[in-house]
Amino acid sequence: MIYPQPKKEFLNGLKNEGGEDMETLKNRRFLVSRKSSISVKLKPNVVGLSVAITAALVYLVCLIFVAIVPLETVITFGNYFVHGMDISSIAAKDIKLSDSIIGFVIVTLSAYIVGYIFALVYNWLGQKLK
Repeated sequence: MIYPQPKKEFLNGLKNEGGEDMETLKNRRFLVSRKSSISVKLKPNVVGLSVAITAALVYLVCLIFVAIVPLETVITFGNYFVHGMDISSIAAKDIKLSDSIIGFVIVTLSAYIVGYIFALVYNWLGQKLK
């Protein structure tokens, strides 16, 4: 149900306990919401963990894809990811478990570091560009 808007004259007559009229209250709410959206600070640890978990999931999906899909299909998709370069000479189907674990750890740690640095830079720029 759509409710009719009150007349402007009625709103102008309303005041809060402090004696402020509705227009002043609307302006103050607008300014507060603008300030709060500008001063958002990221928590570096939270951003780092978020990026690391995302990268870890992508790594696991890729690892499963390579394990269950024929090598020719892996090469075709791999070529798309590297702008059409031929990866057939480096593509391998027999990946060792130890190599997969080491790759997983390296990708996850690298992603955490990138996310952490991103949050630090974001917060630093937020302070500088106020």
